[in-house]
Amino acid sequence: MNHLLTAAEALKSYAIHVDTIQLIGQSGNIVYKVTDSDQHTYSLHLNKSKNDALDSKWTSYEALKSQLQWVDALAAETDLVVPISRKNTDGEHITIINGVLCTLTSWLEGENKSYIPTKEDAENTGTMIAKIHKHSSGWKTPDGFSRPAYDSSAIASVLEQLDQASEFSFNQKTLRVLKEAGNKLIRFLDSQDKRNGKWGMIHADLICPNILFYNQEVRPIDFGACGFGFYLLCETDRGIFCCGTDGILEFLITRP
Repeated sequence: MNHLLTAAEALKSYAIHVDTIQLIGQSGNIVYKVTDSDQHTYSLHLNKSKNDALDSKWTSYEALKSQLQWVDALAAETDLVVPISRKNTDGEHITIINGVLCTLTSWLEGENKSYIPTKEDAENTGTMIAKIHKHSSGWKTPDGFSRPAYDSSAIASVLEQLDQASEFSFNQKTLRVLKEAGNKLIRFLDSQDKRNGKWGMIHADLICPNILFYNQEVRPIDFGACGFGFYLLCETDRGIFCCGTDGILEFLITRP
């Protein structure tokens, strides 16, 4: 499939006059930076995985629509700067071209950092995450809302696939350790209370490439992994602390 042709065809469904289309990258989906004749910029996502291995719970029409609904709610109901979806000429947020689900959002300016270098950056990032969680804890999901959950059943599903996953070359000792760790995590998750503001929609992939720094502002991008989870566990386990920086460590050690 020629992805550039798919992108060009998708853009015909939006009320913009395209000037340039620039490929940004491909992982969970294919991303283009689009500039129109008025020099406004957009992010066009072709929601097609590089290896076509993503489960439908992440890539279905309903899941993608739900992702956009939540991010648009964050934009409307908080002061966070996030990618806002743009409707096509049919009034829909998703455009389907040759079976590929395409979405157009605002393009966000900002600097990607390979790590979070300072206490100030760490504190601003923590504030951004707190705003997401505060909104999530009081947000009522719309009818038909469908996003995956980071709960014990998700861990159990991964463990079931380990024996069959040919792309992994784990030896028996490593496999045993992974299963023991997974089962321990399952027991821990099952012991947690999902009430009292501990569980809700989370970004779930706040690694450094998905965080933009713009002046004093921290902007989360790429909500493709968002789903339901425990606020502290999932964001810190998959997120900013994986960046492993002195700035974050200093912030954690010196905070009141």
